[in-house]
Parts: sequence; structure tokens; C-alpha cells
Amino acid sequence: MRRIVWVFVMACSGGSGPSTGTRPVHQSGPALTTPQPVSPAPPVTPAPPVTWRMMRTGSVPMGTGDFGTAAPSLIRRLDDSERWMAVCEARADTDGDGKLAIQIGRHGDVSGDRMKAFLILGGGAGTPIDAFVDQSVDGRWLAVVRGTNLELVDSETGDVFALRDADIASDSRPGAPHRAAAFVGKRLLYTRHRDAGDALVAHDMADHAEREIAVGARVWRIDGGGSDRRVRVFTLPTGGAWPALSTSLAAGECIGSPMSYGTYGQTGPTPTVQWFDVEAGAEVVVQDALEAVGETMLRAPKSGGLYLDADEIAPVSCKPHVLAILPDPVRVIALCDVGEKRKTLLLGRNLRIELATVDRKDHYSDYHEALARASGVVCDAGLFCVTTSTNQRIDLKDGVATYAFGDRLYVVHATMSSRRQEIIDTRSGQRIPMTTNDRKMGAGRFILDYDDKLIDLEAAAVVGKATGALRINRAGRVLRTATKGQGPFGWSAP
Repeated sequence: MRRIVWVFVMACSGGSGPSTGTRPVHQSGPALTTPQPVSPAPPVTPAPPVTWRMMRTGSVPMGTGDFGTAAPSLIRRLDDSERWMAVCEARADTDGDGKLAIQIGRHGDVSGDRMKAFLILGGGAGTPIDAFVDQSVDGRWLAVVRGTNLELVDSETGDVFALRDADIASDSRPGAPHRAAAFVGKRLLYTRHRDAGDALVAHDMADHAEREIAVGARVWRIDGGGSDRRVRVFTLPTGGAWPALSTSLAAGECIGSPMSYGTYGQTGPTPTVQWFDVEAGAEVVVQDALEAVGETMLRAPKSGGLYLDADEIAPVSCKPHVLAILPDPVRVIALCDVGEKRKTLLLGRNLRIELATVDRKDHYSDYHEALARASGVVCDAGLFCVTTSTNQRIDLKDGVATYAFGDRLYVVHATMSSRRQEIIDTRSGQRIPMTTNDRKMGAGRFILDYDDKLIDLEAAAVVGKATGALRINRAGRVLRTATKGQGPFGWSAP
């Protein structure tokens, strides 16, 4: 599930930011504070659809070879298929000390020479940009801010489509992506100002047709969530300031991996949540929506209970805490009050399976931390795992699942004196002991552990040693740099 969360990959750390190595200390509170539920306004009557096609307006140069230059570098975003990379680099001695150097502060702040952002297609030095906004699920299409334009870039050809009159104002929100646009399924959504309120513009990447959807308020942020057609939009009254997040995390396009930071609430206007169906081109008026999954709305009223659209799947007495969402058909793993007990349940239409009885005093993860929603198995943050085809709970035998791909789980068993790992084949029930370490990073069927062993989950075997890896991809290839903390970066075999 894609949410408004941004992970910075810092080349000089040798890892993938907060998700690897020493874990930073985060105080509670997401990057985007969700407002309290409010009664939705009457539905906005959509204006007659205006459809037109955007024409190609230019191109971004395609390079070859490694990505970036021999300068202090931070990886901003990269493509699993090795087609492109967005980096921040300090290529000029802007502080006049006779060398190129940066320093990363505790909260991700960067000092030293001034860093600039670059989009690199194919390899080489790349093209300067002002902000990297988002990428499509398949990684082919990119949204960037360059100059006064929001641009849609085809990473395979370099073709650029300048999206006219797009709202590209930044709210400078630490830890969150730029607010200018978001990919939802096969479309890019962005905002255009209108006298009667902003319009969402749905740009179809297949034919570059565009259609406006009336919003009736000022669009602050667009959140694609878990649906290819229903999108959550945070709106504000026209005029006024943006909501501001109180946090010690550094802000800006080019920041490093923080050692620690905290968030302390939000100030400014309280946004309203509106939902829109980008296929129908109209607002969806729904009470207490928690998430959209396809065409289904998961609802969690403040009074309690849990609903899939109008169908109750947990009573008011449940006081649910959703841990994970399973698709096709939609189901949830949730904590629920049942009498005097707190239980973990698998819930859906005409479905209620008890998974475990738990301690009411435990602290529980959020459903955004769930593992592998689109695979053959779905877990919460690692304790409760269910096969999507049979609804059967997988017995982890007191282990914690740290990675899932297809029908396979990577599970860590830890005691006061030892740790061991195993791979569980959830289809056959086979449990395969591994002489490996905990997961450092993963992509597709591959895991890299803290001993730099590259593990193929499907083969249940160590297939190489990947010393100095900054990232691995779904092909099992490794991103490295010759000099720690600077480019250029190249993909190679382990």
C-alpha cells in the first residue's frame, strides 16, 4: 500500500535510510496527520467532463553508464529496473573551502557545499530538477518539478509532457513527498486552480488524455492509498496557510538519513478528507472511511465497529485496530475486543476467524507496516500471517516474519542468547533453516542480510556475497559506488 511516506536513501550510509542499519528513534505520529472524522459535505456535482490530449513538449537527455558524478551524493529515488535515478549532488565548491564535501546532521540536515537535485535517465550526469514528485508503480513514468512546470517524464524514451497550469507550490513538509502530484493506477493526478475551487486533473499515461474532476475546495495533498481508482484528497478552504508539522526532521529536497527525530503534532488549518473516483470522475461521499481497496471502502466509525462499504464485519464493541488488509476479496487482520479478551481476528464479509488472544497492554503496529499485501501471504508487522487463498494462519512458532514474497516468508527466531533464521514455504508448510543473519534489505525474491549474504527466497539458498551494496533489485543485482559517500553509482552482479 502506497502512502504519503518518504524514505531517503543515503549513499554515504551504505544502506537504505531509516529502514536499514541502526533504526532511528521516531516519536509517534505519521508524516501526514490524519484529521478527525467529519461529516462529509454534500457531493460535488461534477462539471461536464472536458477531455483533451497533451502533446509532447520536449525531452530529457538519455545517458549511458553509471549514474551521477564523482561528487558528494545522496540517492533520492531509483528504478528497480535500472532505467533511471534521482540524486542530490554537491558538484560545486559553494562554501569556498577548496573541496567538495557535505556533513549530515542528526536530523538529516545537510551542511557544507550546496546540493542540487538531478534526474538521470540511462546513466551519466543527468538533468537538473527542482523536485522529484512521484513514480508510477511500474517505474516507467516519473513526475518532477522543473522550473515553473510539473512534468511527466517517460524514462524509457526521455519524452516530456509539461502539465499546464499545474499547482506546483511546495508546503515544505518534512518527511513527505512534494504535494504536486500522485500516481494512481494508470493515471497521474495533479491540481489545477479554478475560481469555484480546485480541480483534480487525471492524466492517462496510455494516451495522454486528461480530464478535470471538480473538487470545490483547495487541494492540499493527494493520497493514492491502496486503490487504483479511488483517491483520498486532503482539502482546505481557499486561501490561508498550509498545515504545518511540528518536527525536528530536516526539510527540503536534499536531506540525509536522520539518526533520530520526533514529531509533535500539527498546527494551522485542519484539512478535510474527500474521496474521489477517478474512473467515474466524481466525488464519493462516504462516512468514516479508513482506506479504499479497489472499489471497496473500509470504514471504521469513531463509535467502534468495522465495515466493508455498508456491511458490518465487526460490531461496535470490537473497538478495532487494523493491522493488515488482504485483497480480492477484501479482508482485514484486526485487534478486537471480545468480551474480556483482546483478540486478533481475520474479518471479512461472512468471515470471522480467530487468530490469537493477545495482551491488552501490548503496543501494536499500524496497517501501513503490513507485509506483502499483493502476494500469496499477508502479515501484519510480522506476528500474524495469513495465506490469502485459504485464510489459514501460518504458525511462526514464536518467530517474527520480516519479509514476504509470493508464498515464502523469511522468519527470525530470537532468544536472550541466540538468533536463527528460516524460510517458510506457506503453500507446502516446509520450514527451511538458514545459516544467515537478519534482513537488511529486500527486493522481489531476494534478501540481503547483515553479513552481506544475498539470499534467494525461491531457491532457499545463499546465492552470493554483496559487500558494499547500497541497494539490491528484483534481478538480484547490486548497486555500489567506488567511493563511499559519493557517486557515480553502478549496478552489477553480486
